Amino acid sequence: GDMDFKVTGTRSGVTAIQLDNKLGHLPRPILSQALEQARKGLNHILDRMDTICTGPRKELKSHAPRIEQFMIRENKIGLIIGPGGKTIKEIQAATDSTIDIAEDGRVRIFARNREQGQEARNRVEWLCREPRLNGFYRGVVKSIKPFGVFVEILPNTEGLVHVSDLDTSHVEDPNRIVRSGDTIPVKVIGVDNGRLKLSRKDALNISDLHFER
Repeated sequence: GDMDFKVTGTRSGVTAIQLDNKLGHLPRPILSQALEQARKGLNHILDRMDTICTGPRKELKSHAPRIEQFMIRENKIGLIIGPGGKTIKEIQAATDSTIDIAEDGRVRIFARNREQGQEARNRVEWLCREPRLNGFYRGVVKSIKPFGVFVEILPNTEGLVHVSDLDTSHVEDPNRIVRSGDTIPVKVIGVDNGRLKLSRKDALNISDLHFER
């Protein structure tokens, strides 16, 4: 009862020692004996382990808890958190995970298993996506004006489909083509004064496989 001595390590050597000593000192012979016993015991355990698994697995089992870590742009942090933390709370509740975002944009997701961790990551990355020039999207019509239609192609990312780009034929009234809330195919064709320019007519004959949303 005078000493509690624990040793862990690999075949190459000791990696950690934990020692409780009530004697106030530890004679070298006792230390040497303890380390030798630990070496023999460690190798015996490793021999038994090697009969089951000879090396680390390439990945964790799907049901094992895990931490996902990646970076996002700092200007996207507020979007992920949402007003009063609403957005991040919704993601955490839907995926049964915990999400931590540092000021530099480092995201850490603590999940119970691979499926939940990947789903939480997918939701965060989806909110952080940037529109791609010449990319095709399925967007939601937010408002209709005489000169065109405003369409949201990504979270908080809208563009204008000018009336001339609504259809392959001339359009007198955009309301005859689309309604507010409709989901329509669009192509990103440029940027005008910081606003995305979209085209519906350029996306009408594109296969679903090509759409990014």
